[in-house]
Amino acid sequence: MDTIATFLPSVAEGDLVRLLITAAVCILVTAIVSHLITRFIRHASSIDGVPVPSSSIIVNLARVIVWGLGICAVLGIFGVDVTALIAALGVGGIALSLGLKDTIANLLGGIQATVLKIVQPGDNITVSGVSGIVQDVSWRQTEIVDIDNVVHIVPNAIINSTTVSKASPGFLVAIPFSTMGSCADPDKLAKDMEAAAKPAIEAVGELARDPWVLFSDVGDYGIHGKMRFLMKEAKNLREARDAAMRAISPLLGHN
Repeated sequence: MDTIATFLPSVAEGDLVRLLITAAVCILVTAIVSHLITRFIRHASSIDGVPVPSSSIIVNLARVIVWGLGICAVLGIFGVDVTALIAALGVGGIALSLGLKDTIANLLGGIQATVLKIVQPGDNITVSGVSGIVQDVSWRQTEIVDIDNVVHIVPNAIINSTTVSKASPGFLVAIPFSTMGSCADPDKLAKDMEAAAKPAIEAVGELARDPWVLFSDVGDYGIHGKMRFLMKEAKNLREARDAAMRAISPLLGHN
């Protein structure tokens, strides 16, 4: 108590106790409000009933705003001129922003991407050569998990300044292939591959869209293309790809 009193010499001891109790109540109320707002935002932003991660940029931005207001209220209780403090921080913030321009660009990019719903958790996107499911958009980066369960960290500034391709809802699996030798009837081959892959995939998991084949080019030793299909759930994606590859391999001449 004596230590605190040295910083507030003009405040009587009885008044100081009252101020400390008021400040403690203010902090408690701020913590409760922050918790409730966080829960509300996560629930309102849920994807198919699954709340967004607690590290999401909107969740953290709400926390910063609530706690900022709470701290200002506590400082006001002790008679601190909050307006002057904010002005001082503003001047220092200008100098600080010059050294943190990349961080600020990522922060603003994340806010824009989230508010405008450019990307959201659960989206199946391709950006800068990375394809996968968006797990979270945080302060600095967007986390994307590919089919091999590898997490790719993409800065938000890139998301905001680069072309982003979105696939249909679901979890996309793409299988490149090439035939051994020429193919007299590509249409028949595509239908046979699709028919062979579908039951093999369904034995592993539920399809959101049946397999489809697209040919890309003709090489020296055969034709090249990709088989794609959408799974309803993220689990067993690798097993589904393996099942499809085993099913179509004999049709391509790979024994």
